[in-house]
Amino acid sequence: YLCGRKQEQKNEASQVQETKQETGQRAASRQKRGRGI
Repeated sequence: YLCGRKQEQKNEASQVQETKQETGQRAASRQKRGRGI
């Protein structure tokens, strides 16, 4: 039971990291576009 909950927390943490990376990439692409204009 505890192991299962730990695994769920790990999955949630990894998902949060993935979303942070995605938003970071989007922000970077926006900056690049802004410079190009």
